Amino acid sequence: MVRRLRVIGQPEPEPHCVTSIVALDITDASHGNAMGIGTADFTTTRLLAKVDFEALYTNALTAGVIGIQRMAIPCVMPTDLAAVCAAIASRGRETPLRLAWIADTLHTERIGVSPALLDEARGRDDLDVERQPAPMPFDAEGRLRPFGTGS
Repeated sequence: MVRRLRVIGQPEPEPHCVTSIVALDITDASHGNAMGIGTADFTTTRLLAKVDFEALYTNALTAGVIGIQRMAIPCVMPTDLAAVCAAIASRGRETPLRLAWIADTLHTERIGVSPALLDEARGRDDLDVERQPAPMPFDAEGRLRPFGTGS
């Protein structure tokens, strides 16, 4: 849970531990319904091109006040690399970079983390560290390769 609801009239859960969320793509199973995109701060032109706005708006309006903020389009960046860099740049510099990377919201059993979170993961009994840190695998066009494919 990222502890971000963005529901009009409802307070956000405490503590507020997420500074920025980047949504890079939507799965084919979503059929273009990007409901929830409003919980992100940054997205990509690739994701935006896949949005079925009729489905998104119908879903959001049916949800009423809960759906309004959750359908809002975040800052759109041209590539995955640009979106991730924008999120990193907007976070402030007071603490080490704590970055987590998931394949998609239905598959969160494996995550990639930055070195600052890796130390924390090693100290938890409910997590197993599978491999050592490596750079996020962006290709020459700035697209992040699918999670778990390595560098």
